[in-house]
Amino acid sequence: MKETEEVVAITTIKEHQPICTMINTLTVKPENQQTLMTYLKEMTEEVVVTAPGFISANFHLSKDGTRIINYAQWRSLEDLQAMLRQNPHHVQRCNELSEHIEIRFDLEVVYCAYPSKARVQEHA
Repeated sequence: MKETEEVVAITTIKEHQPICTMINTLTVKPENQQTLMTYLKEMTEEVVVTAPGFISANFHLSKDGTRIINYAQWRSLEDLQAMLRQNPHHVQRCNELSEHIEIRFDLEVVYCAYPSKARVQEHA
């Protein structure tokens, strides 16, 4: 790969895949949303992307500034838990910047809807 080439990865969501899907909802004060998002981005780039079993992570900010939603995919729940155990200081920092954290990793994708190829070409 040339130095100027960029690797582009796309989160693939398919039904009934043997992966761990995690949805993490972090509730924050609006004045802390950007600080926490900056921290999450740095942590993800420095630690998470190189962790064994990591597939992808996506972050979404609520427009009212009170939530950060993280949709992540891991090869297994064990891989996710191992990364969290190895980085308790990151978990602690997220707790300090958040009002509340809800982590769900008992989720399975069971249905996905996609536009038909004809409809996609129609809007292109």
